[in-house]
Amino acid sequence: MEGKTSTVLLAVDNSSNAEYCMNFYLQRLHKQGNKLVILHVPEYWGDMARMMSPARLTEVYNESQKRAKVIGEKFHTIAAKNSVSDIEFVTKDGNDPWHVIVDVAKDKKVDFIVMGSRGMDFLTRASIGSVQANQIAPFEVGCLFQLRYKTKLLPSPISD
Repeated sequence: MEGKTSTVLLAVDNSSNAEYCMNFYLQRLHKQGNKLVILHVPEYWGDMARMMSPARLTEVYNESQKRAKVIGEKFHTIAAKNSVSDIEFVTKDGNDPWHVIVDVAKDKKVDFIVMGSRGMDFLTRASIGSVQANQIAPFEVGCLFQLRYKTKLLPSPISD
């Protein structure tokens, strides 16, 4: 099926793990012509409303939106340095990141999702949760490609 392109969703935060996933995808999986949707789900502050003043809640929300913008610029730069022409950065708020990832994946009709794993063991995942363990796998959104973070990043053509 030569010429077939895919829509790929890369779920990111501001961690080196997310950058590793981006580099891994670009070096090993990306094909010219693929559309890359980069998704960031900022911190959810809705549960904190009863513990903060409205002014403080607005302040922390605005700070998280500024961080999201910086993350978007960072990943746009990486994509541009790797000649990715079809890229879209999406920031979407939500209480559960997995739910936002699934919604965006369905909305954008992605073929597969790339995201990192921090390598938590079973007890840690059970106690604090894991985006991958929480519902992404059962949804029909294509393929979930989960990368376990390596201590050393792959050599990258984007090195400054």
